[in-house]
Amino acid sequence: MNRVKSLVNRAKAQLSRTKANAPLSTVNYPLSIILAALMMFGGCRKDKDEAPSLSINPSQTEVKFKADGSADGNATFVVTTNQDTWKAESSQAWLTVNKTATGFALVAAANTATTAPAAATVTVTAGTATPVTLSVTQAAAAPVLSLDHSSAIAFAADGTTGNAVFVVTSNTAWDAVSSQAWLTVNKTAAGFTLVAAAAKTDPAPATVTVSASGVENVVIHVTQEGYGVLINGVIWARYNVDAPKTFTATPEAYGKFYQWNRATAWNTTDETVTGWDTTVPDGSSWAADICPTGWRLPTTEEQRTLVDATKVTNKWETQNGVTGRLFTDIATTATLFLPAAGYRYRSDGRLSSADTYGDYWSSTADGATNAYYLDFSSGYADWYYGYRSFGFSVRCVAE
Repeated sequence: MNRVKSLVNRAKAQLSRTKANAPLSTVNYPLSIILAALMMFGGCRKDKDEAPSLSINPSQTEVKFKADGSADGNATFVVTTNQDTWKAESSQAWLTVNKTATGFALVAAANTATTAPAAATVTVTAGTATPVTLSVTQAAAAPVLSLDHSSAIAFAADGTTGNAVFVVTSNTAWDAVSSQAWLTVNKTAAGFTLVAAAAKTDPAPATVTVSASGVENVVIHVTQEGYGVLINGVIWARYNVDAPKTFTATPEAYGKFYQWNRATAWNTTDETVTGWDTTVPDGSSWAADICPTGWRLPTTEEQRTLVDATKVTNKWETQNGVTGRLFTDIATTATLFLPAAGYRYRSDGRLSSADTYGDYWSSTADGATNAYYLDFSSGYADWYYGYRSFGFSVRCVAE
């Protein structure tokens, strides 16, 4: 630009020296210089006066995203500017600006929260041009509630189960509540666990309701088989006594034989045993502590409730391959199975009548040498009394 001014000044000086003696048309050189200079000077003035510009296409001012991160409309823009460089920036971390060959694209991360994130502003700048701004929002996620577990669970009598741990997937506050006092819900960092205490009889079925605002409740149905069953007013254990203070694993298992009022357990499988005590056990009632906690031997009166034909039916039956007597409460249809384990002779402890007879001690003594017991086979079930030194099965009742 300085060079152009210099040429103009030179042309003016030459023109002033010659204009007095020569016609204007003969001053060719200075005039051409002047015209060229004027053209260059004029072009420079035009570039200098052009206003800085910046625009985006589409020329919208707002962009909306869905909760899953997809755009609810257009999110790609073409940038037009007469400036050398431009840039676009987001005010929020959840929204990313990706430059393209012709402009930029907006990318939103998925929003899993039930509240919308803070609105973002995208500012496009280029030199001294007026910035262009976009207001960008994203929707809240719908409430979610799910469990990684089946909708039904069953506890064993001792309170154990295969899996009582639940993982909860939710994007909002949730709660889990049990409908029965015997079943406890313990919340954890990942979900909750169910805890059931040992049950004497089958407790009432429970439901666990898992709830969260805005979604349908998830309901878990929970049952438990208790250790005992109510037959004609007496709660009988479902299992024979095995080792002292333990039950057998199944209702059909024989468990152990016991002499009356003695805590020594004898097996129900070997033909003969060593160390058999032939003396008469003493005591006026059963005191040996062989039933699990919360259980005791039945009295002879309680055993007689099982053979009360007006309240209970009984029949010889094979259950899971084991023969025994099945007692059924007429009013409730509740059942009790007693396996026919046989017995051991009082004189030498020899095994007799397995799968043929079932003999179960009561706690009631009969004189100094005998005690009452329940006896049954394929044709009958009744109560009797016999020598205390026999080895019989034991089935407890609830305390």
